Amino acid sequence: MREFFNKFVLPFVLLAFVIVLGSGVIQQVRRNIALSSELGELKADVAALEEENMRIREEVDSFSDPSTIDKEARERLNLKKEGEKVVVILPSEKDDPQESVAVEEKNEQKNIWDKLKAWLGF
Repeated sequence: MREFFNKFVLPFVLLAFVIVLGSGVIQQVRRNIALSSELGELKADVAALEEENMRIREEVDSFSDPSTIDKEARERLNLKKEGEKVVVILPSEKDDPQESVAVEEKNEQKNIWDKLKAWLGF
C-alpha cells in the first residue's frame, strides 16, 4: 500500500499542487503586467494634467496685468475707452464660407446631373 502511495498518489498530489501554485503565480504576473501598464497611462495623464494646470495658472496670473484686462475687455465685451471710436468691419456676403460651400455643392450636383443626362443621351 505504501509503495502504491509513493508511486502514484504522491506524485499526482504534488503535480496538482504545483499546477495550482503555478496558475496562481501566472494570474499574479498577468495582473502585475496589467497594473504596470495602467500605472504608465496614469502617469502620462498626471503629467498632461500638471502641464495644463501650469498653463492655466500662467493664464490666471496674466489677468493681474492691467493691459491684459484691458485687452480682454475690448475683445470679449466690446468695451472702449473714453474718446475712442470703434470701427466694426463686417464680412461681405461673398466672404461667407458656408455660402460658398453650398454653392460649390450645388455646382457639383449640377455637374453630376449634366453628366448623367449626357451619359443617357438627353
